[in-house]
Amino acid sequence: MTEDRHLPPFILSNPLRVLEPSPLRIVAQYLPESGVICDLGSGPGYFTEKIAKMRPKAKVIAIDPDSRAVDVLRRKVEARGLKNVEAHLSRASELGFIPDGSVDFIFSHLMLCCAVDHRGAVAEALRILRGGGMIFMSVTGSGRKSRDVRDVDSEEWEGIMHLFNAFASGRSVAYRWFLGRKGAGKDY
Repeated sequence: MTEDRHLPPFILSNPLRVLEPSPLRIVAQYLPESGVICDLGSGPGYFTEKIAKMRPKAKVIAIDPDSRAVDVLRRKVEARGLKNVEAHLSRASELGFIPDGSVDFIFSHLMLCCAVDHRGAVAEALRILRGGGMIFMSVTGSGRKSRDVRDVDSEEWEGIMHLFNAFASGRSVAYRWFLGRKGAGKDY
């Protein structure tokens, strides 16, 4: 059975990540000043920390299925004194601890292409996002069909973008992305 992909925290925290095109440049103007922001697939908190500092009045919920990454994130939050961050160990398809419609913005950078249960992750994102709430999602790869169930092909990606009413999308050398807004009555 295929498992979710877990990259070592030291890779995800690598300072050389500044060389990759930052998704924060895409989302900065859309992040709410207050409310709830979810970093879905946070890893050890590379973007969680930046989002928490950019939006100190917002509550930032960081979620990752890798206990090593969540441990690093919790230590980082404590050391930096970030009072607006909650770190949770969970798969993206198992977010029962977050109430329906309670999240204003979901930031999900390169999470879906590490998960086995795409349908469950997207369904949970739709469930927790409030009506009119926004999502940034990105995935790696060319979009071609693959034998790896974690990969997101072009057809699946288009369907996900449609579910979230994508209003902007693009691609960099490293990833494909979209920004969307939850409408009424969308199910996966």
